[in-house]
Amino acid sequence: MSNERRSTILTRIRTAAIIAVITVVTLELVLQVLAFGTWLLFPRQGRRLTEGARVVLCVGDSFTYGFESSDPETESYPAHVERILRERLGDEWRVVNQGWPGSPSREVLASIDEHLRTYRPELVYVLVGFNDTWGEPHELTLPEHAVTDGAETEPGFRLELRTVRLLGLLWTSGAFRRTTPTAVAEAEPVDVSAWFARYGTTELREAPSEQAQRRPFLGAWITNDGTQLRFGANGTGSLGGASMLWRVDGGQLSLLTTGGVEAKGEASWNGDILVVKLGKRVFELRRTGAGGEDASLDSGELLTVAMLAMQFGADEIAEQLLVHCLTAADPGSGLESTARSTLLRLLVRRGRPEAAREQLLRLRAAYDRDPTPSRGLTWLRGVESVGNADEALGAARQMTEAHPASVEIWQLRARIAFDALELDEARDAIDAAVAALEPGPSGAQVSVWSLRFRILRGTDARESLASLLRAYALDPIGIRHLMLQSLGEFDPALVAELEAEYLSPEQRTALEAVTSGVSGGEGDARRRIYRHHLTQIVERCRAAGAMPVICSYPYGGSWYLEDARAVAVTTGVGWLPLHPEFDERIARDPTARLFGPTGHCNDDGYRLMGEIVARDAVARIGE
Repeated sequence: MSNERRSTILTRIRTAAIIAVITVVTLELVLQVLAFGTWLLFPRQGRRLTEGARVVLCVGDSFTYGFESSDPETESYPAHVERILRERLGDEWRVVNQGWPGSPSREVLASIDEHLRTYRPELVYVLVGFNDTWGEPHELTLPEHAVTDGAETEPGFRLELRTVRLLGLLWTSGAFRRTTPTAVAEAEPVDVSAWFARYGTTELREAPSEQAQRRPFLGAWITNDGTQLRFGANGTGSLGGASMLWRVDGGQLSLLTTGGVEAKGEASWNGDILVVKLGKRVFELRRTGAGGEDASLDSGELLTVAMLAMQFGADEIAEQLLVHCLTAADPGSGLESTARSTLLRLLVRRGRPEAAREQLLRLRAAYDRDPTPSRGLTWLRGVESVGNADEALGAARQMTEAHPASVEIWQLRARIAFDALELDEARDAIDAAVAALEPGPSGAQVSVWSLRFRILRGTDARESLASLLRAYALDPIGIRHLMLQSLGEFDPALVAELEAEYLSPEQRTALEAVTSGVSGGEGDARRRIYRHHLTQIVERCRAAGAMPVICSYPYGGSWYLEDARAVAVTTGVGWLPLHPEFDERIARDPTARLFGPTGHCNDDGYRLMGEIVARDAVARIGE
């Protein structure tokens, strides 16, 4: 190589290196400016106490802060907990929010003594771990009887290499890996909580004839091609057989169907002719009934619309519709049982446990009259909603003894035992569910194998991974997200061995993007440091006279879920899993009803978090 060519190559290398350094430095400066702006934009919360206040302290990261809510001051989960506690226990209760976006366990530990000294809480809810999964872990060990250094407890702006944290986040999120396309996120849900302010509960008490005189569009209508449209007096109806909520204000018509689809248009009526414009479609309908009373929904339709109202936070209307449904349903029917169990869950959500227990007694009476597995399962779910962990577990044992061939009852017992930290019983119950499974692919198989993976996770690597792969083989799309979150916990050699045993060549090829680039050594150190920090947090809460409770995130997933539960077991503190209720809701509703675009909760998700934590707090305060 000539000297001239060598000189040219070296010059290009130096130029590229200079450009790379300038790019990294510029990116670091930009990230520091953005981080400082975020620090200024998101004020710390929780500095509001009055003399004699009884305090619940919530510490953690962005899920505690209320990131992506419409207003963290009023819509974060701690804000919802405070409203519920003050309604049920008195105005002396205050809930202090000391969550901060981006906080790993180290930062929560560094500030915990200061918070305990400042607020003197009776209960402390700890939700942290997600931010430990990326970035460089730094271990912190506090003196046994000392408070943290003031430099770490003050909520000042922290200088750190944010480019490194950004690259860690991109790697954790899979930005550098090959992935298959995922479905586009669903649209944000429509808030219909105010729809019935004018056309809801008050007018249900009016005589049908008065309603018909003031609102002649009430009733049943039909087009020339047979499309039917019904407007019931209570704000319910149907369009082409699909149940809906409706509102007419002036000439403006709004419909919300059970699929969560909103349609807006115009409506005008003249005698027996109703003209409805929805987008580019125009319907000219003729009346088929005399008035609104002829358009009322049957019990099954009422139940569907009641569930729709619950999904969108119109709980008062949902309760009223469920009561109507129970009045009209045949006694002893499956419809009555479903409506009653739905009403029970709604009453629990609305903070009326005594009324919920009344519905639970009725469910038990229905089971005693007709002791079928389905009725037993309905009653057991009601006990889980209303009762404490011991009561629910006792009921689950009773039901599995009565119905040993029911996969669903064994599965529910396994989940209840797992959430109560009765791990041996949970494993025995889920194995009984596996033994009761019918041969052949089914949704029940996917559900059972997924739960078995969760139960064995962290205690039996081979069996838990085998369960996950069995679920993936049955439902590659539905389980893919769980695979992405979980495969990194296992030894790559074990993953390869069990993939060959349980997956087809095509499925193994599809998983290649998931398994590539996953390592274990650094993850083991990260997990150890996380457990070390979390253990210190709960021990310092205890030393200050506060009762610590470790929470899970609203979704299951990475190793911090199992490690958080493990710390709760080894230290003997409270454990509050949030994800089971979220999993149950997401199984029925679109994910967008509870989560925003970044994966944080939206207002409805934080409200559900607040309801779960408030129930737990009320139970612990009463102990």
